[in-house]
Amino acid sequence: MKGLSSTGMLLAAGLLGAAFTPSAWPAEPPVAEATVVPTRTPPRLIPSVHDQMWPGFRDREALVYVRIDISATGEPTNVVAAEGGFHEPRFVDAAVRAVRSLRFVPATENGKPVATTASMPVRFRIYGGESEIRGVTREFRKEVVKVQQLIENKDVAGAHFHAQWMLSEKVRLLYEYSALQAVLAQTHARMRNDFEALAASREATARSGMVLEQYEPGGELPRLNGRDFLLDRKGLGTLLRLRFILAAAKGAYLDALRAGADAQALGLLPEEDPLRREFAAIEGRIRSADALTAEAELVADGGWTHELVFRHFSVRDVGMGSLKTVRIECDGKNVEEVYVGGREYHLPPDAHSCKAVFDGQPGTHFRIAEFRTPRS
Repeated sequence: MKGLSSTGMLLAAGLLGAAFTPSAWPAEPPVAEATVVPTRTPPRLIPSVHDQMWPGFRDREALVYVRIDISATGEPTNVVAAEGGFHEPRFVDAAVRAVRSLRFVPATENGKPVATTASMPVRFRIYGGESEIRGVTREFRKEVVKVQQLIENKDVAGAHFHAQWMLSEKVRLLYEYSALQAVLAQTHARMRNDFEALAASREATARSGMVLEQYEPGGELPRLNGRDFLLDRKGLGTLLRLRFILAAAKGAYLDALRAGADAQALGLLPEEDPLRREFAAIEGRIRSADALTAEAELVADGGWTHELVFRHFSVRDVGMGSLKTVRIECDGKNVEEVYVGGREYHLPPDAHSCKAVFDGQPGTHFRIAEFRTPRS
């Protein structure tokens, strides 16, 4: 590749919002819904450039997500690779080494520094070369067409397998990664594979740079710029709209709001856009509802993630297939359990930024019922 600078790897990392510390969830509903919630602030990265952390090869780019325990003094105490992104083992090793050298402004609770755990992206980039070209090669385009044809022939599993092969063998640049996810999202949407399309649109629009706060209903828009994403502005606008529409249609309201909020923050959703009215309608629905129901389906890799609005939920109407586990992730809490039909899950009063992650047989359809107050 031409024009490689000596800058090497820029560690563009930011907090993703969900923290992970093993903790037992209460077996019974909380006694009081009005419990005072502690004032918390997330940890903040002290930015730095780590030229020496490049893994030794400059033949491709990579995106690695890591999970990191951060002490009350802002030091990383444990760093492990997390799911997502595209990379090879050499990049995982380099990312873990790099993150171990970072320092943070620690998280606080009621003004006092506390230990926490967070997920963060590490981008490996090639500067001055192909990565600065927003396009794909003829060979890459040919392989993408194969994925599209498999989806159009209703071979979703085959398309997923070929896409995974591309991620390991053909994707070399960050833009290629985001472009592949965008093609998957748009092709699945055209074929009415709504859940696969929604999952791919989440990947295509995931923040991968200096990730800032997540939008909360009724709150302020996040402070973002185009560098926080991999897609170019036009592609990002298209995929955020697609994600908003699909999530809203399935009742995944918090996911829809966060996609809409990111689009507004980036200036991609004009005042007159009809999605602005739908955005406001969803916020009104959340404010007035005592219960919300979302549709869900385990996609090709056997998983599904649902952003939770309320503190109580249950799983209903499980169709053909099976659910195996439910993992609940909140700021400071993470627990995985074997799925038990009919159970109602209760989050602690101080939990926030929570999501439920389901695993099982691909294609299993079910509903997620959320409640403002416990039903059992």
